[in-house]
Amino acid sequence: MNKIQLFLLLILPISTIAQDKGLLLGVQFSHDEIKSDNYIVTLGNINGYIIDRSEFNFRLGVSATKQITNRLNLKSGVLFSNKDFSGYFNCASCDGFRALSIPTVIEQRYLSIPLNIEYELLKGRIKPVIALGFVNNFNLKREFIEAKNFFLEGMMGLGLTLEITSQINFNSMYSYSSSLSNVYFFKQIKD
Repeated sequence: MNKIQLFLLLILPISTIAQDKGLLLGVQFSHDEIKSDNYIVTLGNINGYIIDRSEFNFRLGVSATKQITNRLNLKSGVLFSNKDFSGYFNCASCDGFRALSIPTVIEQRYLSIPLNIEYELLKGRIKPVIALGFVNNFNLKREFIEAKNFFLEGMMGLGLTLEITSQINFNSMYSYSSSLSNVYFFKQIKD
């Protein structure tokens, strides 16, 4: 029974169902791999966190795709975004420069609203798709006072859409996102 539930959980989030001519509604899931600097200053001086990127991060929510032309679509939605990381607090200004050895999970939760343009390179049952757009992230939970209330990401992607029936599509896409605005008020230090 657990294998069936896991299979349905993996398949359901990437299915879309046509509700109206030219409009697709669905559920969207993506795994987010966060890459950035390895040290974040948090107390306005050199104290901060040495970052370990071992947390599982994801986006999950509903999406709507509107057909603009025969090959061009506009896609948006509302998603819950989990962007946690774990880190070791480093008190660089304390006596004897030290890092605590106990990792701390820093929880970052966002309401994400993407707006993408998708272009279908070919028509047919299997359609290669390229996407370009923005994602506005509104802070729902922040561990740092220095975290901003929102930040903007740019996104580009490449994927395939499989038309299973006239009302059900399966879409798989690899996308790259990068922050276009600062996530924190403080500076991040690169290695």
